Amino acid sequence: MEKVDAHSPPETCQLMTQSGVAKAKLPWADLIIKSFFGGIFISLGSLFNLVVAGGASGLRSSDPSLATLIAAFTFPIGFVLTIMTNVELVTSNMAVMTYTTLQKRTRCLFFAGVLAWWSDTLESDAQSTYAVTQAEGRVNVNWGFNFTRGIGCNWLVGLAVYMATSGKDNLSKIVGIWLPIWTFVCLGYQHSIANFFLVPIGMFYGTEVGVGKFIYQSVIPVTLAGMSVIVGDRDQIAVDSLNKTYGHAMRAFKMDVAQQEDWATLRRTIDNEYSGLVALLALNAGIKPECSFDDVSSFQTTFNTNVFGVVAGISSLLPCVKANVAKGNPSSVVITGSKQGITNPPGYPAYNASKAATKVIAEQLHYDLSNIQCLSVHLLIPGWTHTGMNGRASQDETQKPDGAWWPEQVVDYLEQKMLEHQFWVICPDNEVSEPMDQKRMTWSAGDAVEGRPPLSRWREEYKEDFDAFARLDT
Repeated sequence: MEKVDAHSPPETCQLMTQSGVAKAKLPWADLIIKSFFGGIFISLGSLFNLVVAGGASGLRSSDPSLATLIAAFTFPIGFVLTIMTNVELVTSNMAVMTYTTLQKRTRCLFFAGVLAWWSDTLESDAQSTYAVTQAEGRVNVNWGFNFTRGIGCNWLVGLAVYMATSGKDNLSKIVGIWLPIWTFVCLGYQHSIANFFLVPIGMFYGTEVGVGKFIYQSVIPVTLAGMSVIVGDRDQIAVDSLNKTYGHAMRAFKMDVAQQEDWATLRRTIDNEYSGLVALLALNAGIKPECSFDDVSSFQTTFNTNVFGVVAGISSLLPCVKANVAKGNPSSVVITGSKQGITNPPGYPAYNASKAATKVIAEQLHYDLSNIQCLSVHLLIPGWTHTGMNGRASQDETQKPDGAWWPEQVVDYLEQKMLEHQFWVICPDNEVSEPMDQKRMTWSAGDAVEGRPPLSRWREEYKEDFDAFARLDT
C-alpha cells in the first residue's frame, strides 16, 4: 500500500506548536501588517462569493441549494491566500484574537468594501440586493444563534489549518483548506472577519442595519465563539438565564465576590477545565446600599464587595492572566470604578469611598504590571448606565431613561479605548459629555490645590464659580 505523503498527526501538532511560538514572538508592527493582509484576502474571497451568488438570481430562485454550493466553492480562495502567504487571521490564530480583530476592523473594510462599492463590482441590481440580504441575514437573528454558528465556523477553520499544516505539497495544502471552508459556507456558519466585509458592504448598498447593531448582533457573538466565557454573579436568576441561553458557550456560576471560598472554587474550575489561563479578567461587581455614619455595617458590606471583592479577584486570577501572557497571548485586566470615586458627590459615602479605593487599586496594579509586555490594565468608569444598580429590571429592555446608555454602549466604548491602549476609560452618556466630565473632575481635584472646602461644587457659595468654570471652552 502506498504511503500517504503527509505529516503524521504528532508531526502536524509539533509543526502547529512551532508556528504558534513563532506567531507569539512576532513584533507588533509585523502582526499589524500581516493582519491587514489577512483581512484583505478574506474580504476578497467574500466579494468573489457575492459576485457569483448575487449574479445567479435565477438559479437561487429555482435551486437555492445548488446556488449556495457553487458560490460557496469560490469563498475558500481567501483562506488559501491567507495560509499560503503566511499572514495572520483571527480564527486560525486565536492566541492574538482581540488585537488582530480590532486592527482589521476598519482597514480590510476600506480596502475591499470601498473597492467593491466605488468600482461597482456588484453592478447589477440582483448582486447589490443580494449583498443587502446577506448583511441583514447576519445581523437580524438571535445573538445565541450567531454565537453557535461562529463556533461551527471556528471548528472547521481550525480543521482547515490542521489539514493544511499536515500537507507536504501545495496541492495537498490547498485541498486541505478548501474542503472544510467550503463546508462551513454551505452550512451557513459565520466567520467574524468575513462579516467585517459582508455586513458593511451591505450598508454601502442600502441595508438599514446600524453600526451598533452590527457589532452587538454579529461581531461579538461570532468572534467570541472562539473563546470560553465564564461569568460569576450572585443573582441566581441571572446565572440560570445565562446558562439556559448560551449553554456550554458561556458558563455562569453563582458566587459572592466578597467570599474568598467562592473565588477559590472558580480558580479550581479554571485550572481544571481551562488550563489555568485567562485572557480577559473583568472585575465588575458593585453594590450601592443606603448608608450613614451611624451604621458601620453598611460600610463593611459595601467595602467587602466593592473593594475586597476586587482584591480577591486579582489575587485569585491574576496568576492565570500572567500564565496566558507567558504563552505569548495578549491579555487584559479591566476593573470597574465609578465617577463618584473621583468627584465624590454628597450622599453614599461608603460607595464613594469604596470606588475611590478601587481607583487607587487599579492605578497601583497598572504601575506594578507596566513592565510586562502584552498585559494591559484598564479602569472602566461608566457614566449613567441602564443596569440593575440604576433601576433596570432583569428583563427590562424598553424603559431606559433618555439620558442613560445601554450596557452594550459602555462595552463598545471600552473596546475602543482598549484599542487605544488607554488606562482611563471614562464613559460619557446621553446627558454628560466627555468635556463636562473632565471639567467636573478637574474642579474636584482643584479643591485641595485651590484651598476650597471639600465638595465645593455642591456648596451654594461656589455654585456661580463652578457654573462659570463649566462654561469655559477649554
